[in-house]
Amino acid sequence: MSGDGDNHDSMETGEFWAYDPISDNWEEMPPHPEGSRWAPASFIINGEVYIINGTSFSQYVTEIYKYNLDSALSIHELTNPAIRIYPNPAIDVINIDVPVNLKYHTNIYDLNGRLISSSKNKSVIEIQTLPLGVYLIEITDLDSDYKLIEKIIKAN
Repeated sequence: MSGDGDNHDSMETGEFWAYDPISDNWEEMPPHPEGSRWAPASFIINGEVYIINGTSFSQYVTEIYKYNLDSALSIHELTNPAIRIYPNPAIDVINIDVPVNLKYHTNIYDLNGRLISSSKNKSVIEIQTLPLGVYLIEITDLDSDYKLIEKIIKAN
């Protein structure tokens, strides 16, 4: 997020990138307002990233910007509203409810894109051995290759 350009000069707009661990690609997001920032403070609360202060065009900037990550990173390619993933957050298991005739494959990835588990037509996935944190669950309809990708949280 933000930073300086390839020539180490400030840019007219700040950069913001999202990593897609499933495709192992970086996607450029809409830029944050004003010029780029070198060494801003940043943190995330409830799906929103905050960009605070930093240096832009050789001047110290004392402004705060907020960007909603949840709306920018949510992926819903599978249009079947009958699929439910619950509970979320979860402690021991994730339940997947799908229509009776749906043949599907489920993958769980960590946020670095590493495949954590994989199953086929399984309605209960055990997660008690996973470390606490955020994961991505991908459900693929085997007949059509459509996907549903949701963020899940392993809690204690």
